[in-house]
Amino acid sequence: MSCILSAGNVTLPEEFAQQQIRLDLGVRSVEDVVIVGRITDCETNEPIVGAIVKVFHKNDEGDLIDLCHTFSGYKGYYMLNLPKEFE
Repeated sequence: MSCILSAGNVTLPEEFAQQQIRLDLGVRSVEDVVIVGRITDCETNEPIVGAIVKVFHKNDEGDLIDLCHTFSGYKGYYMLNLPKEFE
């Protein structure tokens, strides 16, 4: 089981003299698939930042349907949330 954490808009102070920020969060359980990984250069093993990571579905006609995508971040890590209806 996965959980999704959601929040409304958050305005941070221009100066961080304030030690606390109130934030109302909501958590709901989901039965989605969460895919995580890391993109690295196969020769240097260095992380690749900003790589596009996509998930496709092949339909009955053999066409690839783009379900979702993300970008690799700091140190090449990425995370995708694939809704259960796409399994």
